[in-house]
Amino acid sequence: MILHLPLDDLMKTFSYDPDTGFIHDKNGSVKGTISLGYLVTWFEGKLYRNHRIAWALHHGISNFGVIDHVNMDRADNRISNLRQCTQSGNIANSPARISNTSGIKGVSWCKQTGKWNATITKDRKRMNLGRFDSIEEAAGVYAEAAKHHFGEFARLS
Repeated sequence: MILHLPLDDLMKTFSYDPDTGFIHDKNGSVKGTISLGYLVTWFEGKLYRNHRIAWALHHGISNFGVIDHVNMDRADNRISNLRQCTQSGNIANSPARISNTSGIKGVSWCKQTGKWNATITKDRKRMNLGRFDSIEEAAGVYAEAAKHHFGEFARLS
């Protein structure tokens, strides 16, 4: 998904400090309110996530896709913590779901077989990586698959 930002108007209204990640208005006030962990700012009647404003101002572009927070801190908008990616890469760089009971991303217990199941999802396609006697073995197989499919975006926990 590509969202067009009004770059010229943003540049007239805000400045961005790439070292702190803060967006400032022309009076020097820091802009942003926390919403779902993200810093967001109202601008011209629309709510924008600050990391998208930061990316646009820093790179001087208005059309771009998904922007990922490397360290998963949605409020850390330093340019060194932001990177462009695909939706699949963004999801790969997310922690294990809250509902995960094994504590290890991509690993679950299979009651029917009494084994640990490893799965991975890429581009909305779920792949079964196998069933294993130990949680460590399942975790290792998931880790290898994640590195193969997602590279630098692979998050293992």
